[in-house]
Amino acid sequence: MATARFPAPVRRTCSPSPPNRVTSLSRRASALAFRCNASASSRAAVSGAPTPALDAPPASDPRTGATRSLFCFGLGYTSLGLAETLRRAGWRVAGTCRSAERARALEAAGIPAFVWCPDEREFLDDAGVAALRDATHVLVSVPPTERDHHSEDRSKGPGEEAAPSSIDPVLADAACVAALSRARAVSSERRDGGEDQKNATPKTRRLQWLAYLSSTGVYGDHFGNVVDETSRCVPTTAKTRARLDAERAWEAFARSENASGGFKNVRLRVFRLGGVYGPRRSLLDAAARGTETETNVKRADSKSRSSSGRAPRAKNSSRFSRAFVARCHVRDVVAILCASARLADDEDDARFRDADSNASSSNAFFDSNVRTYNAADDAPAPRAVALAFAAALLAGQKTLNVSVESEAEAEAEARVVNDRGEKRVSNERAKTELGVFFAFPTYKEGLTAIADGDTSPFSEKTLDLL
Repeated sequence: MATARFPAPVRRTCSPSPPNRVTSLSRRASALAFRCNASASSRAAVSGAPTPALDAPPASDPRTGATRSLFCFGLGYTSLGLAETLRRAGWRVAGTCRSAERARALEAAGIPAFVWCPDEREFLDDAGVAALRDATHVLVSVPPTERDHHSEDRSKGPGEEAAPSSIDPVLADAACVAALSRARAVSSERRDGGEDQKNATPKTRRLQWLAYLSSTGVYGDHFGNVVDETSRCVPTTAKTRARLDAERAWEAFARSENASGGFKNVRLRVFRLGGVYGPRRSLLDAAARGTETETNVKRADSKSRSSSGRAPRAKNSSRFSRAFVARCHVRDVVAILCASARLADDEDDARFRDADSNASSSNAFFDSNVRTYNAADDAPAPRAVALAFAAALLAGQKTLNVSVESEAEAEAEARVVNDRGEKRVSNERAKTELGVFFAFPTYKEGLTAIADGDTSPFSEKTLDLL
């Protein structure tokens, strides 16, 4: 497999600045705006060719001819992009939301939705359970629920494994688990059924693809080094620890179900997402609203520095202190999901047979039916730098009341004060195993396309739902 495409950080070769010199975002924005003004020709130089159409998996199962169906737990930003892409390709799609009003809006956009809010004791109705049981592909896009540590069972003795600090709401719902399990159990009974399988009713269709959306935050702090899917996970916050717990719970569920069926057929795919951005949810919106000024994130000058020599941290400034921010345009996340679902068509894919044989000797727990992919672009960059580029794309060259030190100083400080850790996330596995082409390999192409009106992967109807 090719090595990761992330070079070591390179310092600028310009002449050194005076010790106390500060480069403001507004100055950077003006310089960028001068070089890439709002003309179509200059933006085309950044964005390149038009965004290619998403290659959705075929709507008909090549083995049975039956129409495929996707069920999404949580019809949010990313899952809505996938649902819309597949719906336009002829798939049946459905999913959950948290209110009847949202369900009606989704229905109006052509996506059947069922209210499911387990923390408020609202569960799937019979129609929702039937849609889940009918699904050939299931995407889980809801966050885990943290356990109440005050009510946690503390009766475990020495040497006993402690309960996870979080629980996945889908796996905590007995009706949902039963619907997922039944899809496999019936398939197990009919896997040698010939014509019966070909003419299977929706209740007997095999669950072909089970996906869980996680976060690159589970990697924790790797001191600015490159991480891939084999890197050790050392989450540093309660939220990222909960994500890792949920990943492991879904892995255990998939392996248990496959083992109990006596055969391997369910492919669990875990996708660790960087910060997802896209139409109506990007730094362009933040810059236009001026929300960055509301955080009061500034680097103090030398007179206001603490005795340690570092500027005091402002409230909510963690995102600004990170030297490497993993991002991915929602269109590219959907492309990764589509490529994974397409690859699941071939149960005997040679790449996974080779991976099984190569890994079996060194890792007894390797299972090609459980696979993890990072979804991050090629250019992890500080938020302030990406924000400056976004500001330059806005008409009128909006001036932001945010200032940062030189990039070199910002990176050095980030490694000291950032409580979320530093890492550069490799996307090599998604490129090599799934054959994914990133339409927006960096934030520059992505933000430029959004500024030019690109709304992929959403339609006009679903844009109103964002």
